Amino acid sequence: MGVKKSVILSKDSQIKQFTFILIALFLVSILVIANSPPIIESITLEVDGETKEEIFLNNPKLAEITIPPSYDKNYTKQYLEYFNYFKDINSTKISNDKEDVLKSGNVRKELRAYEINGKDYVIDLAACDRILGHCIFLINGVPTGAMYPKNDKRHNSFSLNNDYELVIENVIYDYCDDQKKACNIEYRAYDIVRFKVRKK
Repeated sequence: MGVKKSVILSKDSQIKQFTFILIALFLVSILVIANSPPIIESITLEVDGETKEEIFLNNPKLAEITIPPSYDKNYTKQYLEYFNYFKDINSTKISNDKEDVLKSGNVRKELRAYEINGKDYVIDLAACDRILGHCIFLINGVPTGAMYPKNDKRHNSFSLNNDYELVIENVIYDYCDDQKKACNIEYRAYDIVRFKVRKK
C-alpha cells in the first residue's frame, strides 16, 4: 500500500509541476507580446489644415505613406504581412523620371519597386475599370484612389513624397494576347497601364 501511495503522490507532483511550467510560459509569452514593438503604428497630424494619418512600417526602408484618417489600416497591415513587408524586394534607384508598365486582370501579378532618397516605394496595380475609365494602385499597401490617364480630363496624380508623384500615361483595357481569335474578356483579358514616377 505504501509503495502505491508513493507512486500516486509522485505523479501528482509531476502534474502540478507541469501545470506550473505551462502557466509560467503563458505569462512569459504575454510579457514578450506586450513589450514587442507594434507591427504598424500611426500618428495624427495636420497637413495644410487637413487632418491626415501617417502609417509607419516595420521595414525601415519602406517609405511612410500619408493617408486620410478614415482609411482602414488593417488592410495595409494584412497586405504587408502577406508580402513579408517587402524585405527581400529588389528596388531600382531613381533620381529622375521613370516610366514603366504594369498589368492587372488575367495575368501574373507583378510589382515595381523604386528607391527614392533612400526609401522604397513598391507599386502594385490593384485594378482598372474600363467603364469608369480609371485604375487604382497600391503604394506600400496603401491605395491611391481612382487615377485617370493623361488623355482624360480628370487626369490626376498621386504624391509619393515632397519631390515625386505617380501619374498614368495611358491604359489599354481588356487586352488579349491573341488578337486574331475571339477574346473572352472575363477569363483571358487584362489591362496594360503605362505609368510614370516623375518629379513634381
